[in-house]
Amino acid sequence: MGIIIHFSMAGTVIALILSTLCLFAGHKNGFMEDYYLITLNTSTLGHDIFARKSSPAITAPTTGSAGSFLTNLANDVEDKVIGELSNITNNIADKITDELGIHDWYSLHLMDMCYGKFEPNATDGAGKRVENCSVAKPMYHFNIAGQLSQELLAGPLDIDLSDIQWPDMIQDGLNALSMASDATFIFYVTGLIGAGIATITALISLFHQNKRLVFWGNCGLSISSLAILIASIAVTVVLDKATGLINRYGNNIGVFANKGAGFLKLTWAAVGCMLFAVAARIVDFCLHERKSGKRHNEE
Repeated sequence: MGIIIHFSMAGTVIALILSTLCLFAGHKNGFMEDYYLITLNTSTLGHDIFARKSSPAITAPTTGSAGSFLTNLANDVEDKVIGELSNITNNIADKITDELGIHDWYSLHLMDMCYGKFEPNATDGAGKRVENCSVAKPMYHFNIAGQLSQELLAGPLDIDLSDIQWPDMIQDGLNALSMASDATFIFYVTGLIGAGIATITALISLFHQNKRLVFWGNCGLSISSLAILIASIAVTVVLDKATGLINRYGNNIGVFANKGAGFLKLTWAAVGCMLFAVAARIVDFCLHERKSGKRHNEE
């Protein structure tokens, strides 16, 4: 067995680890939370409800000699009001979710959903505090409409999704993403099994070379690389479409979707490692055949 095959085994092991992290990211409170599939920022959800309750109006100043003084005074007052409103806007996002009884953000992972608050506040977006996660299970479906409806009904304002004009298209986008994540989960599991077979056969081959081991190792490597590649393509395409759909219909009511850049980097890194492993295996095979051909010609 040539030295190059060790590079193939190293690439396979790294891809195995990265794929496992993709599967289990966020499966419990605080574990790799930044590696989500998609996160929904709901910190300003329902802002128009509160905006309708308070809209300051400034009366027009009178004319004449006293009018000039009143005009300047009114302008000063207006500037102060605008400044105060700006300060309120920067802090109101924290208050809205508290008033509604919902959380600032909700994130979807392959096996569960987590939610929590922004720190130090929603507008600064300095960090995310995870408050809880759902029970992790394979092929988890993200029902944000049901989650929000339950929290709103339990909140202090006694409102439901219709009061905040919640569009059904948001859940439609998440349903499409959930279906894609189901397929992604299956492909990841298939890829892990294939990578495991390739790794085990490669380890055994270090001490005992056998054509059957090589065959099964190649099969495992091929299946794993193909499965992880398909999973990565599927989740990348659907994430892009789901994020665009949610933002198109959700931004007006204060819902903002962000696709998981960290997760995408992780899954494509796994693809890169698998392709490197396959390339190393092919190079090793070609070099082995070349040596065998030379030996045959010499004989």
